[in-house]
Amino acid sequence: MPVRADFAESHDRFWRRLARPGAWWTGAERVAIAREARAAESCAHCQRRQAALSPHTVADGLSDGHYVELVGTVVALSLPPHPLPVAEPGAPTRYRPASAGPDEAWVPMVPLDKADTPEADLWPAERTGNVIRALSLVPDEVRTLADLSAVHYLENTCVRDPAATQGSLSRPQMELLAGPVSALNQCIH
Repeated sequence: MPVRADFAESHDRFWRRLARPGAWWTGAERVAIAREARAAESCAHCQRRQAALSPHTVADGLSDGHYVELVGTVVALSLPPHPLPVAEPGAPTRYRPASAGPDEAWVPMVPLDKADTPEADLWPAERTGNVIRALSLVPDEVRTLADLSAVHYLENTCVRDPAATQGSLSRPQMELLAGPVSALNQCIH
């Protein structure tokens, strides 16, 4: 079956971003995180840690910004295996949104009311799921997820709309397919 060109284009954007320094990790560190995440499935130590995880042990020794960027980097690795990019040089920006603070997650989040901030583009529908908001401490992780979601699922502005469609599939059809596909791909986390 032919694959839509925007799938490959969104993956290319992700791989280019993965190679660049982020807010808290260098490009080399981000690529190394991706490499380790891929290896975790067969790592006995990783499996033991996964069985005992809690938010406090996950972030042990990491700042909340480092943790959020790490989660955003690993989330997108559910894509089919693709050669990891060559890391680009440079230092992380250490950008932390001034508006981020305590909210509904255990990491600081950018509030929904942020119209006059550099994060005004994060959720144009002025609301979104907390799983997306939890990445907002590192705004580029939300932007990357939004880019991939728009191609693979729905634009973030449509996620809460039960009448939304993507191509020829309705939202209920997408959800009906998502369960078995996740099970077949062993997406249990």
